[in-house]
Amino acid sequence: MKRLLAAIFALWAGAVSCDFSAGRQFSLQEGDMFVDFPLYGGRSFSEYIGRGTYVLVYGWASWSAPSVEQLSRLEKLAAQLPAGRVVPLALALDDAPSAASPLIAGRAPSVPLAVCDATEPARLLDVDSLPFLMLFGPDGTLLKRDLRWGDLPKILRYIGGN
Repeated sequence: MKRLLAAIFALWAGAVSCDFSAGRQFSLQEGDMFVDFPLYGGRSFSEYIGRGTYVLVYGWASWSAPSVEQLSRLEKLAAQLPAGRVVPLALALDDAPSAASPLIAGRAPSVPLAVCDATEPARLLDVDSLPFLMLFGPDGTLLKRDLRWGDLPKILRYIGGN
């Protein structure tokens, strides 16, 4: 029951806008620069985004069965991505690191795993459901949100992939 309530809260929190000290509402939209946030283990989102490559962010959580099942799609896609041009990132949102890490262990090493153990990143990314796909540009700009797996071949051709 506790996990169910946490999942419902995470989905609700993703739909709520984040208030900044200036008093304005924030909702990450296409064309906006990424918003940094802490990740488990002392890392940050900025260690992956805005580093000169396109980053395909796949949002999932260990408590979301559909998103866990689709991790294998990300692995297959990672093998087709042009090295050094497009990087996949499996971003576990509002998840316990002890639950998320074993699910990625033994999977394709070409898919980095980042774990967020708080609800704030879902709000900052303006995420309201899992799984999700977003594409960030080399400079950290959000190029496309709400992607579908079927969109990827066209997008990869556009950015110079397969």
